[in-house]
Amino acid sequence: MDFFYSIVVFFIVASLVFSWFVFDLLYGEQSASYKTRNLGVSTAEPPDEQGVAIQDQSATLIKREVTPPKRRRPTCRDEVVAAARMLTREKGVDEFTAKEIVDFLIAQGSEYSTGTIRNHVASRCCVNSGGDQNGYGDFMRVVRGRYRLAIG
Repeated sequence: MDFFYSIVVFFIVASLVFSWFVFDLLYGEQSASYKTRNLGVSTAEPPDEQGVAIQDQSATLIKREVTPPKRRRPTCRDEVVAAARMLTREKGVDEFTAKEIVDFLIAQGSEYSTGTIRNHVASRCCVNSGGDQNGYGDFMRVVRGRYRLAIG
């Protein structure tokens, strides 16, 4: 039995080491760009939070490379809420249907399927959907098939 536990522990440790290795391969360049680089100046003390290193009582600035964050793809929730706001603004009526949201997003070239969009309108974004999943609270069901924005 002890041999079995030692084998299990070995595989757990091996999988952690392997996942660390893969993470370093995939994201090693990105994490390296956030590190400071000394520009050929030897320092007596390591740099502090502001990037200032003390050398012989004189301050030497150290260059920091910062890569801008990648733009994230809008989620289905983002697209659905934006479409609902645009539709209510265009129609002048505070209510909309799931079909109107689906038609609007498909016309706009959304990458999400009609089922995903309809699911977000009727369930995920609806605060009183009646399902077992907790809604985000973006929409409220007025009557069956009709919704309105719950947030401003």
